[in-house]
Amino acid sequence: MAITRRNNHRNIYKMNTRHHHLAWIFWAVAFFVQFAQAQPQVRNIADIHIRDPYILPDAKTGTYYMYRSASVKNDKGESTGGVEAFKSKDLVNWEGPLRVFTVPEGNWITGDVWAPEVHHHNGKYYLFATLNSDIKWKKSQPGWVDYTFRGTQIFHSDSPEGPFQPFGSTPHTPMSRMALDGTLWVEDGVPYMIYCHEWVQIADGSMELVRLADNLSAPRGNSLTLFHASAAPWSTGSTHPAPLPTSFVTDGCFLYRTKTGKLLMIWSSFMDSEYAIGIAESVTGKVTGPWKQQETPLFNKNGGHGMIFKSFDGRLYITFHGPNSPSGSERAHIYELEDMGNTLALKKELSSREQDKTAPFWGKQEAYLINQTEKSFQLVNTLLRENPPSSSKPASARKAALQLLDGIFHDTRLDGSETVARFMESRVKGVLEDMRNPPETGMKIYKLYNDGFIVKTKSVTVAFDLYRGRSMGNSATLISDEMMQALVARCDIMFLSHNHPDHIDPEVVKMFTDRGKQVVAPANSLKENKQVTHIRSEQIIDREFEVDGGKLRVKILPGHQSELINNIHVVTTPEGLTFAQTGDQYSEEDLEWLLNVKTKIPALDVLLINCWANRMSDAIEGFGPKLVITGHENELGHTIDHRESYWASFMKLENIARPNCLMTWGETYWYKP
Repeated sequence: MAITRRNNHRNIYKMNTRHHHLAWIFWAVAFFVQFAQAQPQVRNIADIHIRDPYILPDAKTGTYYMYRSASVKNDKGESTGGVEAFKSKDLVNWEGPLRVFTVPEGNWITGDVWAPEVHHHNGKYYLFATLNSDIKWKKSQPGWVDYTFRGTQIFHSDSPEGPFQPFGSTPHTPMSRMALDGTLWVEDGVPYMIYCHEWVQIADGSMELVRLADNLSAPRGNSLTLFHASAAPWSTGSTHPAPLPTSFVTDGCFLYRTKTGKLLMIWSSFMDSEYAIGIAESVTGKVTGPWKQQETPLFNKNGGHGMIFKSFDGRLYITFHGPNSPSGSERAHIYELEDMGNTLALKKELSSREQDKTAPFWGKQEAYLINQTEKSFQLVNTLLRENPPSSSKPASARKAALQLLDGIFHDTRLDGSETVARFMESRVKGVLEDMRNPPETGMKIYKLYNDGFIVKTKSVTVAFDLYRGRSMGNSATLISDEMMQALVARCDIMFLSHNHPDHIDPEVVKMFTDRGKQVVAPANSLKENKQVTHIRSEQIIDREFEVDGGKLRVKILPGHQSELINNIHVVTTPEGLTFAQTGDQYSEEDLEWLLNVKTKIPALDVLLINCWANRMSDAIEGFGPKLVITGHENELGHTIDHRESYWASFMKLENIARPNCLMTWGETYWYKP
């Protein structure tokens, strides 16, 4: 952004600055290094001049993108306004810049670009940018300096690296308003833009809300005023000689919903002449408000225009520029952010070059353990992304990643670790994102915690044994209630295999039944929940279940019939696809009839079998599936010696003649018959 963007509150006329633990598995690391791409020279974040930083964690590439406004060369070699991006894997060292946007010719834009944001929405990338023109602005406040018109316009691309193209030749904010800093918020599936109506027009700047078209191509309807800057007790404004009014700045709006469901907005203004970040909260939890201001700013040390993001390992961060002045000294600062449910709190700043000059873990074994675990998870995510699940022989890199996970999940020092929980949640986020896109053919199979699976076809979504998960060292769940609610909302029905605490989670069951969704469970389980369909299968039972997408035909088979009771569910969808989940392991008497069960059930596409199954190869042949996927590895609620490893499952699957696939948390396999 140009340094002439907006006025300093100290002088309204001359304002010209903008307000392991594991010794890493040697051959796994060697394999990763072999495949790592050569990187161009990178810069430390402390060396990059930037105002209004915006960071996009791109799940598709596992890359962080940081965007800034800049003067760039167009295709004719001429200097013009534009947007550049930097890429990073660690949030400290950044490759770039890359030119991602150039002001299009023949547009209303003739000046600089400010405050670029890039949002991923419905499979596409959208650039929100404040753009300046040479259109003379009719002043609303006598005595103020001349201004030229500016507003926010949205551009689209298929890549976070652009190029970003316009929908049209006019801004998305009204031509009758001096506006800037538009941002995206989606609520109940409806996209909105929140933007700042500038103080240069109305003296007391405001936050405005306007609905957008589903593809973000244009505004829909009129703007709604959410609040004015003067409503914040910390926003002191700036007084001027009569007849000029006191002016209050609104800048840098960004919305975030907390872990308790509270909707917050961070935004910037001035407090005693220092640029600051405050917090507003929606009283109703809806973007339409009404909004009230929290008493104390989040940050008030001459920095601001913040945005919030989560890292790939699930940590919550805020980035903003500082100092706000003098011009040229602005840098992006990244702080870890604590979600306290009803507000936000800054924690420590992410390591910069200066902080990295010392050995950060000298004498701090626990901190070193956590750091190495996080680095291991980053490595795992990269290897799994580059080597997704397949029914063919797995790549060595994929085996390395899963065996690295074995090491982490069998380390007693990490029982109950928040780092493991963050990894789990980050993996589940990928499932939630992919579930937005049902398969046109076949079925998508999502692997979740323990023996939990979700199977999605074009018409129906079926869940098995969904469980929030706990480790032995902590009573906290590995998947938050909020995230599990989001998964439940995308499912039509859930089948539970047997009454054991690592398969049945009563709270998850309640999430289903509270939504009027069916849950099918063994007869001796969940007796207090009268909305659950209880079935004891001592022989093959045929049932039909109506869901929104059609009729499911289900054969319920008896698994082991101890006091736990295990039901095996064979489900046929309206498309004619058939899959089964077996639940827990079998005793020898159970195996006798299972060894030829394929003569009693429809031809099976996919078998989701527990890795603990006795004589797994015999049981698989008994079902006769086209594809085998195992579950129940690394169940953290078990003792270390009772946690089945991915390594052990690999060994078992090597002797399986049928196509098979080993998956871990948060992975997707698209089965196409």
